[in-house]
Amino acid sequence: MAEEKKTKMNSVKKIITAGILGIVAGAIAGVLLTPKAGKALRKDLKKVYLKISQEVVKDAKKMKNLTQEGYEELVDKISDVYRKAKKVKDEDLEEIVKDLKKRWSEIAKKLKKE
Repeated sequence: MAEEKKTKMNSVKKIITAGILGIVAGAIAGVLLTPKAGKALRKDLKKVYLKISQEVVKDAKKMKNLTQEGYEELVDKISDVYRKAKKVKDEDLEEIVKDLKKRWSEIAKKLKKE
């Protein structure tokens, strides 16, 4: 009987120990996998936005008679490169693409001046 109680106690201790280790491992993983702080993340997104927009403008300058449809296809093509390279989260990249497409009229005016 005493032997049986010891076995049960050992089992309970093992379960509690495993639970504590699981919690600790989860906390460590959470700290290691947490995204950058807001300010650093915004800075990184701004860099990516500038890179993409510079590539779009550079390629747009090479095209003759660029239409809005052609511009939007160019934005999609360049953003796909970043999407495949996993340099930016998809939701962040979608915001960048949406913003660049909204700026078609500004881009068209700049291209006409050059």
